Amino acid sequence: MVSGAERAGLPVPALKELFAHIPTSVAVITIASGAGRYGVTVGKLSVLSLEPALVAFALKADSGLLPHLHTGRAAGINVLADGQSDVALRFATASIDRFNSTRWCEEHSLPGSVLKVLQIH
Repeated sequence: MVSGAERAGLPVPALKELFAHIPTSVAVITIASGAGRYGVTVGKLSVLSLEPALVAFALKADSGLLPHLHTGRAAGINVLADGQSDVALRFATASIDRFNSTRWCEEHSLPGSVLKVLQIH
């Protein structure tokens, strides 16, 4: 099987390296569900509307956060600054405790960074 990147003439690692240099609005989406906290890095956060406030982001179908978003609970959007690549990488890594080594606080019952949390429903 040939991937789309290979059909384009670039091996997948080279394409990933190329895409890593394209600036986007990287964010960590978080949600509290029961006793658990869940979060994931999204590489693109798009503002769809200011009134009503609507944003869009994409998740993989097997994302561990996705089932918790379907509960209708509020989610937090943590827009990352240039110097927070360690946070972006942590929340993009599967099978680790993403909240263990990150300084987090609870605001409006949402796990969020020490920066202001934007609450969405």
